[in-house]
Amino acid sequence: MAVPSGADTASTLKGTKARLAQLDGQLNDLAARYSAAETALAKIEAKMADTERRIARVRNGMRDLQRALSARARDAYVSGEAGTVELLLSSDSFSEFSDRVVYLGQIAQEDSDLITKSAVSRERLRRYQEDLDHLRLAQHQKVASLASQRAAIAAQFQHVQSEVAALQSKLAAEQRAAQVAASIGVRIVSGGALQA
Repeated sequence: MAVPSGADTASTLKGTKARLAQLDGQLNDLAARYSAAETALAKIEAKMADTERRIARVRNGMRDLQRALSARARDAYVSGEAGTVELLLSSDSFSEFSDRVVYLGQIAQEDSDLITKSAVSRERLRRYQEDLDHLRLAQHQKVASLASQRAAIAAQFQHVQSEVAALQSKLAAEQRAAQVAASIGVRIVSGGALQA
């Protein structure tokens, strides 16, 4: 009667457990990289939130600028060119005329400043939106990387755990067979023939 030797299975189980220990080290390394990736993701998300706040501030500023430009356009339309000429011609003195020219120059400069601020705000908004788009892409890539790493870690660990469990079951079965053999007086020699 042939009875299998548990020594081979025990040796295989020992080797598999050693691979499991080695894999555990690799899993620790993967876990550290995963943690670093999570930290990077948190930084990306913080930058995104900051950029979104900046976009909101610029949009609010643009609304204020648009209201000011609209008010100036309305005033210019209502007063028309005749209003400007009339303002200058109704001056009682050269000094008053000069003051009104300076005043109209200041209004023109303010209008020009409003237009420039509006253009600068549009450009700033465009850049912030571009930054946000890049951050969203980086976030998407980091999340995909994390998911991939998590799946790889789980798959490797599951594979080795399954292998260890199968070998432990096989070893237990071989040990039970050896006990049965011993109880009926059969001696097991590793890799050799049975001896009575």
